[in-house]
Amino acid sequence: MRHSSPLFSALACLSGCALFSLVACVKAPDPNLAMGTQSQTQHEGESDHDHAQHAATGEAQAGPSNASAPSDKPGLTFPAPAGWKAIEFNSGYYLGKWATPNGGAVNMSYTGPELSKIEMTFDYYLNSFQVQGEINRAKLEGGLLPVHTMVAHGQFGGEAEATLAVAAVVTHLGPIFVKWVGASSAIDGQLEDFWNAMRQANAGSSATPAPSKNQASKPKAAPARGAPSLHLKGFSNWESIDFNPAYYLGKWQTPNGGLVTMSYTGPEKEKVEMTFNYFLGSFQVDGKIEKGEIEGSTLPVHTMMLRGRNEKVSGAQAEGWTMAVGAVMTSQGPIFVKWVAPSDVLDPQLDGFWAMLKTATE
Repeated sequence: MRHSSPLFSALACLSGCALFSLVACVKAPDPNLAMGTQSQTQHEGESDHDHAQHAATGEAQAGPSNASAPSDKPGLTFPAPAGWKAIEFNSGYYLGKWATPNGGAVNMSYTGPELSKIEMTFDYYLNSFQVQGEINRAKLEGGLLPVHTMVAHGQFGGEAEATLAVAAVVTHLGPIFVKWVGASSAIDGQLEDFWNAMRQANAGSSATPAPSKNQASKPKAAPARGAPSLHLKGFSNWESIDFNPAYYLGKWQTPNGGLVTMSYTGPEKEKVEMTFNYFLGSFQVDGKIEKGEIEGSTLPVHTMMLRGRNEKVSGAQAEGWTMAVGAVMTSQGPIFVKWVAPSDVLDPQLDGFWAMLKTATE
């Protein structure tokens, strides 16, 4: 079935043309998505976020009864545990950054309004951590706002015994992540202080007093941006199918069970590696992961290609798949075009796929 939403249109070329033009765009992020007012919990079965659905249960609908009017700027105020020292940070990605005693590091970040970002971001953090033992995920009781938590122990950097502790505080604008990593000997004894600080976290508002020097500061709002869009000369045998506009900009079914998705997760360039790593979670890679850039493209394009077992397909049919991804760097940040299909179908068309991305325009 072809999608009739105004968010997406397919413009056919002259009759008999082997290619057609795909124009995909999406509205600016809607804070109501974080409140469970749209179909955020109804991703398709083949969605990249289907394993994260349990995070999108609408807990954020219930706020503290004494909360002041919500702010339209992503931010968080909480009493920082003793010993945290604020340090400079890249405001394009982080909302705050702190150094903690004995080499620990804390950062606060915001990736968008969708509750599905909780599991996606938790999984991304684990990619840089060599886990030993169980990964504990839970929800904090008694917080001013809903708080999802994760704790893991293992190796990190040069630290043989490290702890990763993360809180996702669900504000009216979506989850804000506070991540603490460092030596287990320094963190484990302060975990309860950390969780208590997260219980007191509040999104604040224009009426909120300025925080004291031991509190996490509220960032300035990012400048307003227009709706991201991308124009591609797609393949004539791609069929547009229904998609969730809360995450996707477009979705196409290709012959022999292939699937193409176009998605946008925010303006930050750092999202490229984060999203590439997330996509890898659905594959058992067989051989080398090839990453590069397309030379001579209209817009900068980062690429990733790999082969292996597709974990979203059952039985013997899961073997022998290829994933090809292009991150097209628009003025609004990276837009991801991902094609997953059986290798004998996709591999002969790889050059055509890269050529399509090479000529992509906004």
